[in-house]
Amino acid sequence: MRKIILLIAFATCSVAMFGQFAFGIKAGYNTSLGFDKDWNFDASNVNIKSDLGQGFHAGVFARIGKRWYAQPELYYNMQKTNYQIRLSDIQNIDQSVTLSTLDLPIMVGFKIIDMSNINLRIMLGPQFRFNAGSVAAEVENVVSDPKKAQIGLVTGLGVDLWFMTLDVRYNLIDRLYTTSVGENQINGSPINAFNISIGWKILDFGKNSKK
Repeated sequence: MRKIILLIAFATCSVAMFGQFAFGIKAGYNTSLGFDKDWNFDASNVNIKSDLGQGFHAGVFARIGKRWYAQPELYYNMQKTNYQIRLSDIQNIDQSVTLSTLDLPIMVGFKIIDMSNINLRIMLGPQFRFNAGSVAAEVENVVSDPKKAQIGLVTGLGVDLWFMTLDVRYNLIDRLYTTSVGENQINGSPINAFNISIGWKILDFGKNSKK
């Protein structure tokens, strides 16, 4: 991970010398739900129902380029999800999983509207997720083991108004942990996640330069 961060920092400094460059801070709200609200595992007659996961994120971003731009980010993300695991008609188990991660999306975007003090943007790119202390409540016969890292895809819309930014995004990423009931491992569906964030540009060079 250290090599990735150094590479992004080097690329950011290099490109900033030749084009528009912005750097800022951001924070926001997360919510997520698997594509299937209920996972069914027929081999052991296990049914798992997940509640809506909710959390927050905060970190930094850089933007490099003019009409077309690259936007790497690094932020801390925390989210909690509760599960109800039904092993039989009479036995239900409640479990909670708290994700603590460092997220590193690297997006390419285009400004659909690009005016001096306001713009409307679209963006798309990969997102790397690193475990930063995720934990699952210990429940008898149920084990959730967090992975070290995961990769996914992020896309969304953004608006800039002077030095403020507003982004709304959709994230598709595999779960950062595996769940086992007894000797049976359950493979859950990818996480269907949305987040909304507000940011503030601390630096904004070349804003008024000719396109």
